[in-house]
Amino acid sequence: MKAKKLPSKDRLHQLFNYQDGQLIYKVKQGNRKKGDIAGCKFYDKDYVRINVDGISYTKHRLVYQYHHGNLTEEDIIDHIDRDPGNNTIENLRIVSKSINNLNSGLPKHNTHGYKGVSKNGNRFMARIMINGNFEYLGAYDTLEEAHQAYMKRHNEILKLSHP
Repeated sequence: MKAKKLPSKDRLHQLFNYQDGQLIYKVKQGNRKKGDIAGCKFYDKDYVRINVDGISYTKHRLVYQYHHGNLTEEDIIDHIDRDPGNNTIENLRIVSKSINNLNSGLPKHNTHGYKGVSKNGNRFMARIMINGNFEYLGAYDTLEEAHQAYMKRHNEILKLSHP
């Protein structure tokens, strides 16, 4: 889903102060008082949303825009620690879709607890997706060996993307 055009950095500075991952209202906004923490979770989602000038945005995008400005609708903001509740600026970065997918959690259908590993006969195959294509990392006798191969390549890719 494409993100919406964000309010300017200046507009965000008019409305909010930032403290420890929180955006705090500088002025009364609707039923929110000056000093209230902005945002709430919608439905069963993990992401906090904040209304600015009648439009709802995800908190992590607003926090990034508040600090850096010039965020485009195409930019993907990644939570480095994979915790959508940790919106400290140090935990947010712009990444490619491929890197964002690498930093995602374990798929729900995974039955053995290791990302990038699947059983193939009596062996375990390791592979990693990069830019929409799978890179084969080998077949291993144990689940742990396959996981180590996946993690080695995973860490190499992340290191290359953010030295």
